[in-house]
Amino acid sequence: MLVSPYLSMLALADDHLPGLPHALVRYPLRTDLQIGKIRSPLLLFHGAQDTLIALRHSQQLQQLAPQAKLVTVQGAAHNDVHKFPAYSDGYRAALDFL
Repeated sequence: MLVSPYLSMLALADDHLPGLPHALVRYPLRTDLQIGKIRSPLLLFHGAQDTLIALRHSQQLQQLAPQAKLVTVQGAAHNDVHKFPAYSDGYRAALDFL
């Protein structure tokens, strides 16, 4: 399960600091390169109103991991995803599945 994941720190830097040379990003943290190695079920949660990490990051990660299910939490931003029923219901369903 990933909550509000980013494609990479490089992509996030591009979102918030356009033009920043990638060489200055000390830890690129490439989720996009690792997610395809996951073979187990994967659940992604992302707030629809997240302005810190745009929803498109989770959408693109889902494309890279076809087994992933994306739950878009309507009304949620970045720090309050866990307060919405879509999150708790999805989390509970995932645990029940296991």
